[in-house]
Amino acid sequence: MSRYEEGRYELALADGQAATNSDDPTLATQGALVAGMSAFTLGKMDLAERLAKRACESPQQETSGSGWVLLGDIRLSQRRGDDAAECFEKAAARLSGPDSARARECAKRARLTVASTRASTVGPPVGTAVPPDASTPKVVESDDGETTVPAPPWVRSNTPEPAPPPKGAKAPAASREYTIRAGSYQSADAARNRAAALAGDLKRAKSPPARVDQITTVKGEVLFAVRIGSWATRAEAERVMNSIGRRDLMVGAIAPD
Repeated sequence: MSRYEEGRYELALADGQAATNSDDPTLATQGALVAGMSAFTLGKMDLAERLAKRACESPQQETSGSGWVLLGDIRLSQRRGDDAAECFEKAAARLSGPDSARARECAKRARLTVASTRASTVGPPVGTAVPPDASTPKVVESDDGETTVPAPPWVRSNTPEPAPPPKGAKAPAASREYTIRAGSYQSADAARNRAAALAGDLKRAKSPPARVDQITTVKGEVLFAVRIGSWATRAEAERVMNSIGRRDLMVGAIAPD
């Protein structure tokens, strides 16, 4: 889990999958949960679904409930609102306290989203179609080896992304920015679906909308990162993240040490 929280999703996926081979059903299903969350963040949806279902079978109520939450998020990304609502309701029955309440609220919002979608006659939301004249964005490289490509305008918010420091230079602490990370995906469509699934919660919390940034990792892998806003301090970003009330978000530096 620590590797997942650090954003080291590939390592968290590998460790979690290794744990699923344990003879201890509690440990095995906990590993499935961490691996499933990592696979979901990386956009490996089929694998994430299999692992989430394994976590749902955990003899530990919290792990089982968290598995149902993950499966609900997967169903939302698939635009299966009714199925997502059922998953969140099952999660609420297994979780307790604020976690249970949040799962019930997620179920309610999923059903409201379904009702709204069925009633709508205006077609897909603005921002889901790729403009025919979209130009190739400029590539910039940050100090940690991550190459960031600003996403095309139809998937970006109006919140400006701070300019990265020159290659090889460390960003001064006073100028470092923090963002809320909502996952990185191998598919642009999966990233856009993730951003759309978050829209209701972000609007309710009065937070900035989600944006999609195309990035290239130090290993040369191209991913589509879903990010929310930017703040001068980690504390500010965490305050907004807490107001959103979701467990599948994390704060990270845009130009980390």
